[in-house]
Amino acid sequence: MANYIAFLRGINVGGKNLIKMNELVIQLQNIGFQNVFIQEGIEADDLIAWLVMNNDHTKSVIVSSDNDLYQLLHFVKSIYTPDKKKHFTELDFTTKYNIYPGFLIEA
Repeated sequence: MANYIAFLRGINVGGKNLIKMNELVIQLQNIGFQNVFIQEGIEADDLIAWLVMNNDHTKSVIVSSDNDLYQLLHFVKSIYTPDKKKHFTELDFTTKYNIYPGFLIEA
């Protein structure tokens, strides 16, 4: 059985079409999500990194366009970039950039 994790960004930004967080939690639980929580002040890439580093995700695929997550390629099967419609593996990264993903420095 597959596990799914959703990170929602940009909710209640700008003051239009506000969503009540407790109602969002209930709706997500109604469609089958478990362990739903709301956390402000933590960026999604930091939470994804924590989940990957603290659990076995060697068969997992991260779906994101965030290049910062390439640092996690050693710990996951691949990163899928929706806008490019491409899976990127650790080998792909090492071949393209001639550097190990763990040595990637954020600018």
